[in-house]
This record gives sequence, structure tokens and C-alpha cells, in this order.
Amino acid sequence: MAAVYYKLGIRYFNLNRYKESEVAFNLALHIYPTYSAAWYYRGIVLEKLGRDDEAIKSYDKSLMTKPLEKNTWFNRGVALQNVGRYAEAIESYDEVLNIDPTYILALNNRGYAFIKIGRYEEAIKSYDEALKIDPTFLIAMNNRARTLEQIGRYEEAIESYDQALKIDPTFILALSNRGRALEQIGRYNEAIASYDGALRIDPDYKEALKNRKCAIERKKTGSPPIG
Repeated sequence: MAAVYYKLGIRYFNLNRYKESEVAFNLALHIYPTYSAAWYYRGIVLEKLGRDDEAIKSYDKSLMTKPLEKNTWFNRGVALQNVGRYAEAIESYDEVLNIDPTYILALNNRGYAFIKIGRYEEAIKSYDEALKIDPTFLIAMNNRARTLEQIGRYEEAIESYDQALKIDPTFILALSNRGRALEQIGRYNEAIASYDGALRIDPDYKEALKNRKCAIERKKTGSPPIG
């Protein structure tokens, strides 16, 4: 009977009927309290419902019976990150990577968690590891560049954005962020051109519009570079 409720929970989940899915998984777990897969999917459902603290407990229950499930450790890391428990999220991503060192999303997310607790060099290293596995992973490339900006290494950040744009010239986030990095070192004309590139793709892109205006104003007033 537990399997019937589990399958019903999956069916509701696939229909985005998360509250009904939770009820079905709860019924499955009432019958079979160590049903690891039900605890796992219940965790996902609770995340979808914005109940991350409960999701973490559900993932913990799942891991009690299946401690080597990398996806459970990963989702647990995401839920911990969502509630600002970044050091614990890093530990969870480390567990993923102990099981599968090529789990690229764990490397990327771990980088973000490192940033949130001020461990920038470790964040860059985590993004570098991701990019060794997939040199075309644009999000990791952008995140790496953003981290370099945060510690004042603007030239290196610009190089990282340039690498991303060689792969995808329409990567609007990199175009906009590249403009900001150029602006920080006083290369206003190039910054404006980079913002213009972002705005050609999306004329309503708010960050590029705002930063382009600032760059033009700083160029007019002769404001010194920040970096």
C-alpha cells in the first residue's frame, strides 16, 4: 500500500499539485517509515512549497537509509542555502562530491555558498573545478568572474566574461556584468558598449539600463575608477 501512495505522490508532483503530493507521501511514510524515496520526494515537494526547513529534515530521513544518494545530498545543500545555512550547505555539497567528483552543479553551488561566507578564493577554486569538467558551463564562468570582481580583480573578471561571450555572444548576464567590471577600472567607453550589447538583446534589461546611465554620468564628470 505504501508503494501505491508513493506513486500517487509522484503523479501529483508531476502535475505540480504539491500539497496533494505531500499528503500522498505522508501516507506512504505512515505505512513505511523508512521509505527513502518517499522522504526524498517529500523533501522536494516541501522545497516547492517554500518550507525549506522541513525539506532538510525530510532529506535527512532519506539519507538515514540511503547515505550515498548524491541527489539527496545536493537537494539538501540547496535547501540549506535557501535558508542561509551556507556552511552546512558546503558540507552537503562536499558529500555530493565525495560520491561523484564530477557533479558540476554541486561545484557551482558550493562556489556560491563560499561567497556568502566570504571565502572567495575557495569559491573561485570551486568554479575552476567545474570549468575543468565543462569549459562551456556559462553560469560557472559568470559566477567566477563575479567573484573576482568582489575581491577587486577586475581585469581577470573581464577576461572571464570575455571567455563566456566567446562561447555565447548573447549571454546577456555576462554582457551586463562585463560592463560593470569595465566601469570599475574607468574604461567607460567599453563599459557603455557592453551595456549596449546587453540592451540590443533586451531593451528593457533594468540592470544594464541603470548601469549604462551611471557609466555615462561618470564619464562626463571624470569620476576616477574604483578599482
